Amino acid sequence: MTEEQARFFYDNAMYGMLIDFRPTQAAVLAWEAAESGSEVPLLKAMDKLELLEQETLKAEFYPFENWYRETWIRRRPRFYNIHYSYHKLRAYLER
Repeated sequence: MTEEQARFFYDNAMYGMLIDFRPTQAAVLAWEAAESGSEVPLLKAMDKLELLEQETLKAEFYPFENWYRETWIRRRPRFYNIHYSYHKLRAYLER
């Protein structure tokens, strides 16, 4: 696969699946944390969400810099913001 094909595949197929996959992985780990009473799975869940944040940065290239940043449309507390799970779990862990 050429570099151009790899970029196309990541942007148009892989990244969309990652937006769904990483929070799902984090939710499974959060469920394990709730059942066990341990915060260790929550820290692992945060790792999954931080990985999504890094993958989001990979998807932002010229001319789409800051494409997924928070705006008046994509506000931080809204569940349809791709950063929603990350912000919620970080706020919970910082309490």
